[in-house]
Amino acid sequence: MCGTYGSSLLDSSVESTKSNIFKRKNVQLLSRVTTDQLGGKEAKGSDIWGWHDRKENRDYAIVALTTGTAFVDITRGRRPRLVGMMPSETGESSWRDVKTRRNYAYVVSDRNGSHGLQIFDLKRLRGASGGQKFTPDRTYRGIKNAHNIAIHDRYVYVVGALKMDGLDSRTLANGGLHILDVRNPLRPVPVGAYRKDGYIHDTQVVEYKGPDRKWSGKTIAFNSAADSFSIVSLESKKKPFRISASAYADAGFIHQGWLSEDHRFFFANDSKDELNAEGKNKPRMRIWDVRRLKRPRYLGFYEGNEASVDHNLYVKDDLIYQANYSSGLRVVRMQESSGKDSSLQLEEVAYIDTYPQRKNAEIQAGAWSAYPYFDDKLIVGDTLNGLFVAKLSLPKV
Repeated sequence: MCGTYGSSLLDSSVESTKSNIFKRKNVQLLSRVTTDQLGGKEAKGSDIWGWHDRKENRDYAIVALTTGTAFVDITRGRRPRLVGMMPSETGESSWRDVKTRRNYAYVVSDRNGSHGLQIFDLKRLRGASGGQKFTPDRTYRGIKNAHNIAIHDRYVYVVGALKMDGLDSRTLANGGLHILDVRNPLRPVPVGAYRKDGYIHDTQVVEYKGPDRKWSGKTIAFNSAADSFSIVSLESKKKPFRISASAYADAGFIHQGWLSEDHRFFFANDSKDELNAEGKNKPRMRIWDVRRLKRPRYLGFYEGNEASVDHNLYVKDDLIYQANYSSGLRVVRMQESSGKDSSLQLEEVAYIDTYPQRKNAEIQAGAWSAYPYFDDKLIVGDTLNGLFVAKLSLPKV
């Protein structure tokens, strides 16, 4: 079930925090772990997620790589420890995504043969000696490969998936939401699908708590579906239905997005609208008012300060954490003005440049994603420069 993998001591990562190569504002860099330390010399970074072990009060970074998935104990932010690595089920791939439910991690990989859905019991990290080579507790073969997953309640939502059909493969759920019940964490059971939007690149599934009372307490998906932003009812897993779909005139590729914590606004990345003007364009985060789910209102965009491609973003409290490839992590504060004609004000308040090599909106390298949901730290995954463990140090307002 496990063997030895690499080194568990990552002392060299601390040295880079003393350098000014990674420019930053209102961000304290605690440590960095390089991609070769995480997954070998051929490894490059992909997605990133986090897990807090409540029983032992420990924090872990779960780092998706081209070669597999690394688990790093970051409880002591300045002293990260590589606990181990779970290699790819098949070959290498630039697309690997991981999410967690309770004490389990679920990993998919895109364009990577018959990779399936790897399921890993995170409790195995407790007491593990550093640098182990892990195997999954189970690999679910109901999918061949997939681009991404989301998890809510006891359901896993697989998107952009293929399945085996004899010797051939075909799209699963038309590339939309393939829904698995993981009440038994190691035995996923298909229970439904949503196909109407075609290919869905990413989704956020929530128990809706916004101002639209008709949907209060209902399970709702907010889908980034390449050419549209769709809102879907998932109350019935067997018969999901679209509530609304919308777009905007200059849409390139609606890639990923996240709700404000009050479920009043949805912020989305468009990963192709920058690809002109010789790569000099700045990223544009698209914004919807979703206070009426049947009639979401497109509000326009917030433009970043450096030329780059916006990739993934997440929201915590009143802050939006943007992983913007070659311009690194950008942290934007939102503030809604009061009054009859309320408006949303956005301002960049912090950043860390994880990719100082070059700024260009045609470069799809750099900060892939961030995870801001630990109590006292955040993590950023960079495709070439590895795992960054950091902490916000915003001035008091």
